Amino acid sequence: MMSLWHLIKSREGMAMLRIWAFSLGLLLCGAALAIPLDRKIFQLQHQTWTTKDGAPASIATIDQTDDGYLWLGTDAGLYRFDGAHFELYEPRQGKISQGLVYFIKAQPGVGLWVGWGIAGISLIRDGVITNYGVNDGVPEGSWWGFDFDPQGGVWAAGVRGLLHFDGKKWRQIGEQDGFTARKASAIFIDQQGTVGAFSEQGLFLKAAGSRVFAKPLGRTDVRQPPQLGADGRIYFLDESSIRIIDGLARYEQPDHAPIFKGPRGEVQSMLIDRSGSFWYSTHSGLRRTDPHHPDSPEPFDKKDGLTADIINCFFEDREGNIWLATRDGLDRFRQTDVNKVKPSLDSYQIDQVKLLAGSGTAMTMASSKFGGGWIAMEPDGAVQNTDWLKRHQALPTQSLTRGRDGTVLVAAADALYRIAANNSEERIAWPADMGPVHRVYTIAQDGDGAPWIAVVGNGVFQYKDGRWQRNADLPKEGKQTPMCILADSHGRLWFGYSDNTIALLENGKISLLTTAQGLDLGRVSVIHEADGQVIAGGERGLAVYRNQRFEAWKINAKLLINVAAIVHSSAGDLWINSTAGTVRIRSALASWRQGLPIAPSQIRVLDGVDGRVGVASLLGRFSLAEAGDGRIWIADNGGVSWIDPQQVLKVPMPPPVTIESLTAGNQYFRLPLDTTLAPNSRDIQLNYSSPVLGTPERMRFKYRLDGYDTEWHEAGARRQAFYTGVSPGRYHFRVIASNGGERWTEEGPGLHFTVTPAYYQTIWFKALLLGLAACLLWLAFQLRLRHNAKTFKAQLEARHGERERIARELHDTLLQGMHALILDVDNATNRLSLDEPGRKRFDHLLEQAEAVLAEGREQVLDLRGTDFHGSGTFALIQRDGASLIKETGLQFVCRELGKKRDLQPASGHEMYRIAMESITNAVKHAQAKNLAVTVRYTYFALHLEISDDGIGIPPEALAQGGTPGHFGLPGLYERAARLHADLHIASKPAFGTVVRLRVPAQLAYVRKSWLPSFMRRH
Repeated sequence: MMSLWHLIKSREGMAMLRIWAFSLGLLLCGAALAIPLDRKIFQLQHQTWTTKDGAPASIATIDQTDDGYLWLGTDAGLYRFDGAHFELYEPRQGKISQGLVYFIKAQPGVGLWVGWGIAGISLIRDGVITNYGVNDGVPEGSWWGFDFDPQGGVWAAGVRGLLHFDGKKWRQIGEQDGFTARKASAIFIDQQGTVGAFSEQGLFLKAAGSRVFAKPLGRTDVRQPPQLGADGRIYFLDESSIRIIDGLARYEQPDHAPIFKGPRGEVQSMLIDRSGSFWYSTHSGLRRTDPHHPDSPEPFDKKDGLTADIINCFFEDREGNIWLATRDGLDRFRQTDVNKVKPSLDSYQIDQVKLLAGSGTAMTMASSKFGGGWIAMEPDGAVQNTDWLKRHQALPTQSLTRGRDGTVLVAAADALYRIAANNSEERIAWPADMGPVHRVYTIAQDGDGAPWIAVVGNGVFQYKDGRWQRNADLPKEGKQTPMCILADSHGRLWFGYSDNTIALLENGKISLLTTAQGLDLGRVSVIHEADGQVIAGGERGLAVYRNQRFEAWKINAKLLINVAAIVHSSAGDLWINSTAGTVRIRSALASWRQGLPIAPSQIRVLDGVDGRVGVASLLGRFSLAEAGDGRIWIADNGGVSWIDPQQVLKVPMPPPVTIESLTAGNQYFRLPLDTTLAPNSRDIQLNYSSPVLGTPERMRFKYRLDGYDTEWHEAGARRQAFYTGVSPGRYHFRVIASNGGERWTEEGPGLHFTVTPAYYQTIWFKALLLGLAACLLWLAFQLRLRHNAKTFKAQLEARHGERERIARELHDTLLQGMHALILDVDNATNRLSLDEPGRKRFDHLLEQAEAVLAEGREQVLDLRGTDFHGSGTFALIQRDGASLIKETGLQFVCRELGKKRDLQPASGHEMYRIAMESITNAVKHAQAKNLAVTVRYTYFALHLEISDDGIGIPPEALAQGGTPGHFGLPGLYERAARLHADLHIASKPAFGTVVRLRVPAQLAYVRKSWLPSFMRRH
């Protein structure tokens, strides 16, 4: 087995520790997560699931594992439920039977044990199922129950007797162990570690520390094992009764009066919950009672909404919810914060009533449907004013209020009744003109004790000096009906209207407050005073009156749409009825006075999930009130209910999210942890869940795929994530959940998966394509260079041919003619005598003509470039350079570096001219001592460098590209441009000059063909 340390270090171990911590937290607050005994069944939220909702049929056994999932054993296999979806369970590893499940039981920190009808015993742990059969010491047959001893051993009871599992192997318990029965009907281990095995021979007991069972006690067999209550007492069920026993050894003794006693086989199952409430089934449905006072059990059957009257089993989950598996479905009873009230007098239907708070625990509620006007009702539904109701049976109430002096004003159909604190009554007849509806919408009493009424469709009246009268300064001369009236503690009267207007009556004067005074509520449905502060509510939220104007109270706009009623409780909280539900804002006024924003943690919305089933209406001015004991009462079209602010349930934290499955094309992985997907798995679906069994409607999820997403995605209630276009790589899918609060779960292990690349998505294939592309680019580049070189060569050859043509023409015409002329002049001169005066002059002219002829021949040779075919460029530069510096005393060095290559004749000629021009400039102008010429052959280019250590070129001449009237430098640049070469001249005064020429290889070298010599074209 894995050591604890290695378990903690593993991913699975970390996930298990988080689940254990979650479970321990629930257990430590078990008292809070239990339905209070004083809550009636009708006050609990009841929800059902049948096969139409996806629930399995024939549920026989229920339990919950450490991860929070609810497990259901059925005739058709094992199901799992996360509060939202049912699924036929499939393990991540191992094969599971789809047959009859007799019993399941979760062992904390281990897993779920399954007793099959014919398939032996199985253990499900972390998505892996281990099946135990005959080869493992588990005989064939049905297994009906499990329990766990303090040492962690597992006991199994079934048709083939009793088994024990020590963590390594199963062992049959038989006569050698003192167990002589053929079957074990049920197994139960008490707090002292005593093992009790019920059988056809009675009860076998094995004390803690003993190796063998004692002889059987009694003869009563059972189908369901006893249960241990939160009070430490043992509850025992036989075929005709349920009772408490003082110990296993006294299971047949009548130590206590039965909680229930009926015909044989009447009771099939039972449950004692953590609060001490006792639930049991009968042939006529569910019963719930206080085991200390069992005489008046609460019934609940199919007529009340139970899926069926025959109940197979009960279960209480860690959130305190009670689950029932019936013949036709699954039922859940859940405690909510909003508790319904049913009046003890069945003749009263309390829907659409108006609430009027008093100083006691009872709440006064009025309705036009009541005979007697109103009822005063306690939280348990008891009606306190039965005497009044008898006296005023024909007094339906339209509206009511309580003045600051304690006077109650009741607007009945026939008149206004003013009831003093001493219960004395005054009847005031209505005005003669009560409008077409003849109905009082709202009522108030000013500081002088005068009543004010708002009549539907007929405006406002004040009762003063024994008569009803209007105030003409109110909107439409008092004929516009307000939606609400408030008499505040300063003697002011406030009237709220449906056109975003509030009229303030102060010291006999009317002031109208509209958008100019900051009012932006739409219909003003309620005006409330809280600690001297006036708050108005309407369609668009809340506004607070300060400094003669209203300030919008920016809380949460979505929660404060259509504000119908406001209560500032004695605890300092603000309660609001709105479209969102009943909103509680803790310490709201204190935050407002301090200029602090309302934090999300201060806000709690109580809605349908919390048992609030009605809908708030803008006309529900009296739909919220606080009783003297601090309970908040709510009245709406769903009836009347109350909230105890001291016992508002905390929102349970959901367990870490479980990745249920991954689907990619035809690939399916169940409960994956680390998965490798096939190539081209581009469309991926991930299913996940975090089981919350009480409020799954509030579950919200966020997920992120590392390697794909850059931020978290808000999934809302959706429990699926979809990804398309997922490229090959390593990914980590993470999910967190929230149960409607601010807090989010810690991250679970999530899911790592790898998308395998196809061959064309691999690095080597991409590298191959990249190499091929590089080769193609290189080939294209070479072809382009060759094309350019060929074009340039053609241009050079054309230019060279033109030069040769010019040289031939010069040789054949000008030079030949000059040579003939010189010969003629020489012949003429020779005819003159030596002492002829003109003879010397002709000799001098002949010398000059021969010099011009020699220079012409040199130019012809230069045009033809014949020397470059023979000696080579470098040899010519070396020879002619040495000739130039012969008489100067310069140290002249020529170097040839790299592997020598044959040069293109035209390119060699231009390079020679550039070199000789540079050498000539250095000899004539540099005043240098050393001159060096270097030719370097490389693969990509030919480099020529001429450097000297002379006085350098003046900067202005170098910047202008030469000196006016001199063509040395411009000639160098022109020749380099004709050669498509790069020429750079660097010079500094007193540091010499360096001329660098770079000629691309395609233009400089003679290209060698890779074809055989016989295939080359000449």
